[in-house]
This record gives sequence, structure tokens and C-alpha cells, in this order.
Amino acid sequence: MPRPIGVVQKPGLFEDILTRLGVNRPGQPFMLDGDIVPVILVDSGIAFTAAPTPPYAVTDIFTEGIQSSPPINTVLATTGPLPVGSYTMQFVMEAREQGSFGIEWRNATDTGNLAVIVLSQKTTFGTMMWESRFQIVNASERFRVINLGVGGALYSASILARI
Repeated sequence: MPRPIGVVQKPGLFEDILTRLGVNRPGQPFMLDGDIVPVILVDSGIAFTAAPTPPYAVTDIFTEGIQSSPPINTVLATTGPLPVGSYTMQFVMEAREQGSFGIEWRNATDTGNLAVIVLSQKTTFGTMMWESRFQIVNASERFRVINLGVGGALYSASILARI
């Protein structure tokens, strides 16, 4: 039995179209179902299934935990080697003082950077987040977060990766 989430009280153009298509009976209120069901779409001989997916499915969470007074270039989070694919990466960094962080996209041998993003806090305490999409084309490329200055307080970072 469908769970009604909305009812059209008076007939209108939308209800008239539904009645003409045979979706709704004349004089009956139109009710929307609260459940989303996967459907198969067919057009010109092409069919695919549109399956429901959660809005944010975390594949893995990477962190080195809370670091106390870390030296410069301390790795605060690293994904380790990643398989080839498209990723959405969310980086979350926190420092109990004004700090700067580097997000490094490392090569497959972990000997150099393919790209570096520098983020700095303007306050003496806070959390920063940055999210972007990346295409890994060589197996074993990785991401890591480092602190760019000598830390005198607590630092932490997490990387949330999803395909």
C-alpha cells in the first residue's frame, strides 16, 4: 500500500493529464507514493536500470589520528595506493592554532607530487574542509595531508574517499 505524501485536492491540468494517460481514475485524488522504486527506461532499443543510491556513500576514511605538536611536513592522513578510477575526495583538517595544510596528490611510486593544494587557517582554532573530484589513471597514486609549519598544538586530518 503506497504511503501518501501529497494529495491534489482539486482537479487541474496535471490531474487531467494523469487521467487521460490512465494513471489515475476520474474523480479520485492523485496520491504520490513516498517510496522511490528503481525503474527501467527504454528508448530506441537502449535500456538501463536507474538504481537508487545514497547521497553520500563513504568508501573509506583515512587518518593518522590526532598529532600533538607535529614537526613540519608530518603526514596527518594518507590514502595509501588507490586503484584506477574516478574519486570524490573530501579533506577535513583541524588545528588548535593558526595552521597551514598541504593536500598532496602523489605519484604511483610515492616519490613526488602530481599536484599540491595549500590551505591556511586565518583563526587560532578551526576546521577546514575541501572537496573535489579526481581521476586516478595510474594504479597506486595516492593522496595525503601534511602540515606546512611546525605545530605547537593538536592537529588532525581525515580523507573521505568514494568512487
